[in-house]
Amino acid sequence: MRAVRQDMKSPLLALAACFALGIALGRTIEPLRSAPLRSLPLLLGGAAACLLVGLLALRAPWTAVSTLLAFAGFALAGAAAARLFEFRFPSNHLSHLESRGIDVSQPVRLEGRLVSAPQRTPYGSQFDVEASRIAGEKTDSRARSVSGLVRLRLESSEDPDADAAARVLDLKFGDYIRATVRLRRPQTYRNPGSFDFRHWMESIEDIYWVGTISSPLLIERPAPQPPPDRVFEQRHGLSGTVRATVSSLIEGVRRRLLQSIGRLYPPWLPEGKAGAVLKAVLLGDRSSLDSDTIEGFRKVGLYHLLVIAGLHVGLLAGLAEGFLRLLRFRETSRSVLVLVFLLSFASLVEQRAPTLRATLMIVGYLLARLLYREQPALNAAGLAALVLLFLRPAWLFESGFELSFSAALLIAGLAVPILERTTEPYLRALWQLDAVDLDPSLD
Repeated sequence: MRAVRQDMKSPLLALAACFALGIALGRTIEPLRSAPLRSLPLLLGGAAACLLVGLLALRAPWTAVSTLLAFAGFALAGAAAARLFEFRFPSNHLSHLESRGIDVSQPVRLEGRLVSAPQRTPYGSQFDVEASRIAGEKTDSRARSVSGLVRLRLESSEDPDADAAARVLDLKFGDYIRATVRLRRPQTYRNPGSFDFRHWMESIEDIYWVGTISSPLLIERPAPQPPPDRVFEQRHGLSGTVRATVSSLIEGVRRRLLQSIGRLYPPWLPEGKAGAVLKAVLLGDRSSLDSDTIEGFRKVGLYHLLVIAGLHVGLLAGLAEGFLRLLRFRETSRSVLVLVFLLSFASLVEQRAPTLRATLMIVGYLLARLLYREQPALNAAGLAALVLLFLRPAWLFESGFELSFSAALLIAGLAVPILERTTEPYLRALWQLDAVDLDPSLD
């Protein structure tokens, strides 16, 4: 029993590994895949039974038995989470659009609210819309209530009338629009072993349809515009109202920060390229980058700096901690301020797996420090993986998630122990050298 207790210095990492194993088994075992509704009660019941019996065994105390039952319970819970993930949408979701009699081979009339700021692309602009109603343009014009995201691309046009209409529209986050759209499924190259873009869009982005708007003249904004909180309250209840309010506030702050950078580095001046890089590095907005700048970063192997990831989160948290330390803030105050700063930054940038992983790891470390607990890095990595996989099991098969956690585990599980046994004792001794009283007789 002592051996088990000593080996479990990072229990959350072991539980996260079992949860991930359960997700993988839930995706690969044929009986679980073919009959998810029948297997769900068995998986959930088995997980609950294992955890309950494990708690009883812990009181016995049968530590080894309790540990094995906890591992089995989390593995079964992971398999159940993988199956439940397939039923995350309501019946009117756009993933069921074809079964509802909508002819997607023809243009459709789509209504919804912009949930992302339009970004410039070489072909026009791109934005995501939370759909609310859809109807056929030529056949079956009955409007149907729907839910779900659609990624729309507004094509650029040389028509003066279309250009004037685009300037008048001035689309931004939160606008409610009605547009004539051609919908299609996300396309995937058929080369063997190529990236499955369609599966990634459906499982990670929750986007089952992408659409093209051929001209700004096909977009209109119904008047009066329904308030964002009113629309979300009707569709999602009180939680939807809170989410809409918070999202609008965050997007407003993000837009003002981008505008401030634009004023400091106007795009029509030579310094405009520096402003575009700052927008990408600080806020993850790459819409202002030109092709020459992107290609230059790729050639020198630094393109990853333009994509917000764990490196940016860790660097900003370290700088904030060091700055507060110079100002002689106490450890508790430093932890709280860095925690608030980190969560604020994470809410302003793109919510990708590496960003969330680094944020959750640092949040776990800071909370442990506030509670005067040990802060093992492997335990923090396990906590981050467990939370992310619980919220979205499909992340387990996403390359960004795998690479991010592989790097974190190598650093925390290999590099840190090596440093602790080699250079760390000497560094601690040097830092405490001024606390040593020297004997005057040694002069």
